[in-house]
Amino acid sequence: MVFALMVLAAGDAYQWPLALPPAVTSSFAEYRSGRFHAGLDLRTGTVGPEVYAAADGYVARIRCSPWGYGKAVYLRADDGHTFVYAHLAEFSSSLREYVRQAQHAREEYTVDLVPEPGAFPVRRGELLAFAGRSGTRAPHLHWEFRDAESRPVNPRLLGITWPDTTRPSIRKVLVVPRGADATVNGDVVPVVLEVRPDGSAGGHTCAAVTARGEIGLAVDVIDPANGGANVLGVHTLRTTVNAREAFRVQNDALSYETMGDGSVAWHPYYRSEGLFLLQWRWEGNQSPNFAVSDSDGWLEAGGEPLDVRVEAQDYVGNAATLPLRIEPETAEPPVPPSRGSDAPGAVSIDCFDQWLLVTARFPDDEPEPPVLQSAGAEPEPAFRRLGGGLFRAGIRAAEHSDQVTLVIDHPRLAPYAETVEVFQRGRGRVARLGELVVRADARSPYGTLCLRASEETVTGTSGLVAAGTGYRLWPGDAPIAVPLEISFPEPGGALEASNVSIYRKSGSGWARQETVRGGGRLTIRTGSLGVFAPMADPVAPTITTVIPAAGAGPTTNRRPEIRARVADNASGVADVRITANGAWLLAEFDPFDSPLATVAWLRDEDLPVGENEIVIRVTDAAGNTAEVTRTIHIVEDPAAAS
Repeated sequence: MVFALMVLAAGDAYQWPLALPPAVTSSFAEYRSGRFHAGLDLRTGTVGPEVYAAADGYVARIRCSPWGYGKAVYLRADDGHTFVYAHLAEFSSSLREYVRQAQHAREEYTVDLVPEPGAFPVRRGELLAFAGRSGTRAPHLHWEFRDAESRPVNPRLLGITWPDTTRPSIRKVLVVPRGADATVNGDVVPVVLEVRPDGSAGGHTCAAVTARGEIGLAVDVIDPANGGANVLGVHTLRTTVNAREAFRVQNDALSYETMGDGSVAWHPYYRSEGLFLLQWRWEGNQSPNFAVSDSDGWLEAGGEPLDVRVEAQDYVGNAATLPLRIEPETAEPPVPPSRGSDAPGAVSIDCFDQWLLVTARFPDDEPEPPVLQSAGAEPEPAFRRLGGGLFRAGIRAAEHSDQVTLVIDHPRLAPYAETVEVFQRGRGRVARLGELVVRADARSPYGTLCLRASEETVTGTSGLVAAGTGYRLWPGDAPIAVPLEISFPEPGGALEASNVSIYRKSGSGWARQETVRGGGRLTIRTGSLGVFAPMADPVAPTITTVIPAAGAGPTTNRRPEIRARVADNASGVADVRITANGAWLLAEFDPFDSPLATVAWLRDEDLPVGENEIVIRVTDAAGNTAEVTRTIHIVEDPAAAS
């Protein structure tokens, strides 16, 4: 074991945490839903490998929870850095006893503890914990590195390295017009370019594009881990134009104050087509890894051709490149001489950025463009012809505008009128959208947020009962920095009010939102739009596969196994409690066990001799409860008595 630790040292200053071959399964600053990944994930293969201290220091914090980082240890090194070890199976014996005493004192499994600095001194290479999967599904060790200001940093800056001989792979490029006065390949919508290797070491190729006006690039790029089992993120993504740097993302530092800016580090409206890391700074993105370039990253196209080069590097210096030719776009689509037919057209509205895109599409040639009237937009928008029967207009809200109203008129279009609420960064406001009331903080929008609401028919599922009108808040992919406060009318009827909450459509099911009731309203705070509806959860959780079985005989074991499977497919399990003769027992809830979540007594103390009434009680987020009772008869062990 000592030999393995010496071989697998992270560097001169710091100890690698596992006595296993170093294998990184997630890298620093990778994409996570709505944020950046703050550290490295290391492969453990199973639950239980020993976790060792990186340096001399002391334990500054210990957390224990079924969620998030699960069981985690924060080691403050003598040089000021902090190392975080998360998703642990168990702590070392001294830390485990310290946590156990706090849990019993509070009668809570979930604790967040800050010991005195001298309470748990640590030496480099000392056993801290055992790796596991607490707070998550798959076993691994999350290893995080923070500077003296508690900001997450690139572990390579601390001399920590790992084997990596593979180059990054560039898979796609997204070319994005900045506004309606810019085009790519003759249109004002973003264009996805497929990329393929060119046969050289790290080289890639893709088709050229034509463009006019200000455009931006975003790149779907990965770094295959050694062996190809995992996909990692890159350290640096850089764009040059005519051999001069235009923009660079460099993942050397993050900040927990701006961790949520990961929602606008990758293009939020194109995640179904790829993870496109932006090569421009989205308005409101203040993350330090996007602040290394003087420019904002937008490119001016339309004069001379641009020779663009995209370069990606992983954390150990392996590189990939892609040249991209951008030709000027000058030709306008010709006006058809006559109408193709009298077939009616249709209007649609989209959002790809901080402005709206309205499309009028006719099935045949149309010489006459639709007439667009607007209020609250700047400059005055107009339809641009993109083909014989295709017209688009880009609409950007005027500064300090609360609404944008659009009216479109054309003989072959049905009457069209649309009003969209506008929220702009730096200006908080409250808006009423029909029966809904939306309150935005001044920091809620990333630049400009356009929002509309429409009623949506919903049905219950998985034990939920529809309790009122559903609403679609559009656009569903809009990034939001500070959650919006949205209040819904409280539904009437026979359903018990305490069981009704607001739920958000999530995949094929519904996810409960933390709901506050008052003044005849149901209020939530959310950083995600989509479909919302009031739902009732009248169904109690289930408790199955209980150990001990009913009618079990006497035992001399004063620490018998007590466990069960629990489930709630509606509002979700909110609390699990096990008692013995009314006294609280320290039990661990594992929501990620399969096929059902598990609750198990940790068997950390003796039960008294005699009859013990064991109660397992589960409460869901709607307040419904279920419980089972078992009797454990403990008798004296004759061998112990003698």
